[in-house]
Amino acid sequence: PTALAFQVIDTVLANALPAERAAKPDSEPFKPMLGTRYHAPGSGLVVGFDEAAEGKLGLRILNNPPLPLTENGSVLQFGVEDIAAGPLCVSTAALAREGEPPSALDISEGGHVERFERLPANPPSAEEASHGLLGRYRAPDLEAQAELRLDEGQLRLEVIGAYGRHTMALEPFSADVFGWRE
Repeated sequence: PTALAFQVIDTVLANALPAERAAKPDSEPFKPMLGTRYHAPGSGLVVGFDEAAEGKLGLRILNNPPLPLTENGSVLQFGVEDIAAGPLCVSTAALAREGEPPSALDISEGGHVERFERLPANPPSAEEASHGLLGRYRAPDLEAQAELRLDEGQLRLEVIGAYGRHTMALEPFSADVFGWRE
């Protein structure tokens, strides 16, 4: 649907749009960034750099597939039209092109800058990360209960509430940051 929407916009606004679309950089120059994840302690947001379609530099948001970033002057970004949020921007100069990825990045979302800290390249196993966390929880504001358990080496969070039951597989990104998959 997004591609079709862009075709409609291009057709309707053909004379008002710039002749060229902004470039989407290749992932190759940013090779040290690929596979890295960053976490913003204030908001809990997790992003990661990976190769997107056609070898472009992509950014994962909350463990979703990577979407290609767009060059906009000195920053790489997602526009509001790309993810229905943002724009989400990171300085191109802050990204590693050789050596180690930076330990922290300042990323702006809708003009609000937040410091993101790099998560470990080798996170703990599910069993290591589960110590002290397994058990039952109650979330009164959601009118729900949850159980965190370790099933055959996989962390699973089951949430049971007024609207049903949902189980998610959790992946440790660090000792206290996790991503989830259905």
